[in-house]
Amino acid sequence: MEKKDGSEVTVNDISEINEELNLWKGEIRSSFKVEGVPVEVILLKCGWTVFLWVPRF
Repeated sequence: MEKKDGSEVTVNDISEINEELNLWKGEIRSSFKVEGVPVEVILLKCGWTVFLWVPRF
């Protein structure tokens, strides 16, 4: 993941972190902001397969 200036995002660039675990659905939702831009990551487990979905803003 890159910042607006093209440099790589570091842990110090991430703010307003929130994670939610739904054991029944096998889902982890993470949301945070990088340079004020909201990001949401959804990790889904289906059988032995894990899907990662990162919406684009």
